[in-house]
Order: sequence, then C-alpha cells, then structure tokens
Amino acid sequence: MKNLLFITLIVGVLAGQVFSYTYQGHYRWRNDDGSEATATWKANENTTTTAIKNTNIRLRMELIRDSEAGNQTLSLFYGTETDSINETWKKITTDGATNHFILCSTDNYAQHDVAQNRLTDTPGYPHNWGFCNELNDQNVYAITASTGMEVEFCLQPTNNAQLDTVYFFSIRYNTGLNLDGYQHVPKLTVLDNPLPVELSAFTATALGSQVKLDWITETETDNLGFLLQRKLSGQDTWQEIANYNTDKRLQGQGTVAVQTRYSYLDDPGVQGELYYRLANVHKDGTVEWHQAVAVSLEASLPAAFTLEPAYPNPFNPGTTIKYLLAKDSEVDLAVFDLLGRQVRTLVNDIQQPAGTYQAAWDGYSDNGERLASGIYFVQFKAGGQRFMQRVTLVR
Repeated sequence: MKNLLFITLIVGVLAGQVFSYTYQGHYRWRNDDGSEATATWKANENTTTTAIKNTNIRLRMELIRDSEAGNQTLSLFYGTETDSINETWKKITTDGATNHFILCSTDNYAQHDVAQNRLTDTPGYPHNWGFCNELNDQNVYAITASTGMEVEFCLQPTNNAQLDTVYFFSIRYNTGLNLDGYQHVPKLTVLDNPLPVELSAFTATALGSQVKLDWITETETDNLGFLLQRKLSGQDTWQEIANYNTDKRLQGQGTVAVQTRYSYLDDPGVQGELYYRLANVHKDGTVEWHQAVAVSLEASLPAAFTLEPAYPNPFNPGTTIKYLLAKDSEVDLAVFDLLGRQVRTLVNDIQQPAGTYQAAWDGYSDNGERLASGIYFVQFKAGGQRFMQRVTLVR
C-alpha cells in the first residue's frame, strides 16, 4: 500500500508538471523611439536583429500559462551559446560593470505601463494585460490558467558586449533555471558605437595673410562642438586657436543625420607652411581628432594691385576671376552687362588683407536669374584703383 501511495504521489507530481507550466512564446524587437504604443517595430518576430552599444532597444515577449493559475517570480536572462536550451544564462540587472546588457530607463514609457499593441494570440490562450518593465530585475508574473500576457523590457548593450556575437534571451526563474518550456528565443547581434561625427571634408585655403578653414559633417551624434589647433612646419607643439566653448561657429549640432557646413577664418600672423587639425567633442567628453591639413602662406606679397584674366574665357557654365592686393584694402568686384547695369556682385566693399584672391561667377544675376549669352564686363576696385576686363558667356 505504501508503495502504491508513493507511486500515486509521483504520478500526481509528474502530471502537475506536464499539464501545468509556463512557457515563453512569441516576441518582437523595437526601437526606443516613441511611446509604448507608437515605437517602431524592427524585424519580423523570430528573426535576429541588431543593436548598437549604449543605445536602448526594447524587447516584447509573450508568456503562456497552461492549465492552472500561477504566480512566478521571473527575470530576464541572456547567453551566447548557440545551444540556447543548455545555455549558462546570466541575469540582466541595472549593473553594467560586468554584464553585457542592462535594464535601463526610457523617456518613452513609464515603469509598469500597461503593454499595448499585442503580439499574435496563441490559439486557445487569450491574452490578459501585460506591462512594460524598465528597471525591475525581477517581477511576479501572475498568469491565469490557459492565458497569456505581454511583457516588454528596455535593454541596452554595454561596453562589455561582444561585437558581432549572437545573444539569446529568456525569461526564467531567478535561480537561472529554465521555465517548464518555451517555443521562441529572441536573438540579437551587437554592433559597435557609431563615430560621433562623420566628417566628409576638412580644407584650409590661403586668403592673403589669413587662412580659411572649412569642414563638412554628414552626420553628428551627441556632438558638443569642435576644437581647432595650428602649428608651423617644424614645430612639435600644437596651439589651440578656437573651441566650441568660446566661439559659436564651432558649436556642434547635437544629433543630426543631415549635412552641416562649418567655416572659420584664422589670422596666424606668420608666413610659411602651416598645419591645422580639427577635433569633435562627444557629450561624454570623448575627443576625436581628424587628419591634419596643410596650407602655405606666401612669404612675399603682391607688388601691385592686379586683375588677372578670367579663366576660362569664353566660359560655360562658370569662370574664375583672380585678383591681387598689394596692401590691405577695401575690395569691390562686380559684373556689368553691355548697357552698364550691374548684374552680379561678387565682392561687396569688403576689407581684405594684402594677398592673392579669387572669386567664381556662375553666369547668374544677383536675383538668381540665368543670364543670356553675351559679353559682360568684370570691374575690380581696390586701393583707389579700378580695373576692367571683358568676359564672354556662351550658353
């Protein structure tokens, strides 16, 4: 009788395990770029997605309870083994000292907001309400019999995360033990942090005794601004000439995905070959230096005021006009038609240091009108002198 009772007890326990369990169902990844109801879903469920280090990503998962109600204290775990069932799982907390992932906060929903936008219902298991989870590393999941619920986590890969490695995720008992069963395992590949600034151009152009620095960014990420340094050929030490803290022209755009152009005019006060370098400063204090550029300032200045022949001439669609200043002067450079009407202003009474300059004319008027073919006159005034030359526009 005792043996029969013992066998009956074992069968009863096994029956309870077979017919009453919780398993992990469908899942979806989405970007942390909106409210709980409006964030953008990423790849289709049950496919591997990607995330960038130190950037939030949200994981929506489904828990299914079979047979009878249960109140289980569960947490989210991660692992890297391809055999996810036999994985050595690691619990995800808010501590990023060693963990490859952390639970993190988001401005886009509040802790324990009710989860909306349900995943696909598992046949025979209608969904109860679910909730969004930011910072709690364990929760009691109370699921009634033969139903499901939705749980969403806000995650962030840390600097400890392994690049180009597929990670697996599972909701499990806090001991790290598996749930009684699960069908789907979310997978994620971690990518490196993008460069704070994508710099597409950095140039230095001699303008008389000054140097014009131009640079173009295609994208910026958390960019506070720029630093500019200069050194003379043969010197070892760089000298800072401007920074974003003291000059608004060097302030960054924060985070943008559009092209931005910057410009700075430097007056080095020396002649010879100069080197310039540019750095951008990330909001976390990281300074990223870019390749230096060189420019040569002529040791001797022009001996006389001169308007050199435009080139090309005749021209289509544009021509370049070069002029020389023997000393610092106020410059006016303009284009006139055959009737003597000023149709384009290239330099408008601007004080410029002695040196060599050039201006481009694209065949358009000041109001953006595409001018007709014909003869035009370029007038250059500087140092109390006036020069004229004829140019021909050919359409």
